[in-house]
Amino acid sequence: MRIIFLTLIAWFIIPYSFANENIDKINSFGKKIDNCREIFIKEKSEIDFPLMKYYKDNMQVHEDLQKCYIDVAAEIFEAYYTDNKQIMVNKLNSYIDDIYEYNQIIYYNSNHCKENCGSLGDLYAKQATSYDLQNYLIRMLSQLEAVYGN
Repeated sequence: MRIIFLTLIAWFIIPYSFANENIDKINSFGKKIDNCREIFIKEKSEIDFPLMKYYKDNMQVHEDLQKCYIDVAAEIFEAYYTDNKQIMVNKLNSYIDDIYEYNQIIYYNSNHCKENCGSLGDLYAKQATSYDLQNYLIRMLSQLEAVYGN
């Protein structure tokens, strides 16, 4: 009888505890993503407006935001993709380069922007890349919630 009881505990309680631990960890990564965004908003609100300084500072806060997201992604890879962490980091960096390039095509290479936007097309591409990276991380966490939440 004792063996049956211990087997039931192992089947029902331990996986439930493991799932809760993973959901808590996943939620903590979500909070870190939110924290990156809050820091970005604070830094962005402190930017002065002379145009060239605005451009450089804006590019820098987006680079800082992306770096923060990459740090969170590295933690997620460490926790859930341990065997492939370095491969995942390399692929993420390639993904960021690719989406920046694609966003440059959208924002910088249009007929209107080529003649009128100057370097702002790069800024628009950098901003769109930050949002794409944030969405990538949110999708990753949603997938992990689906796997570990059930």
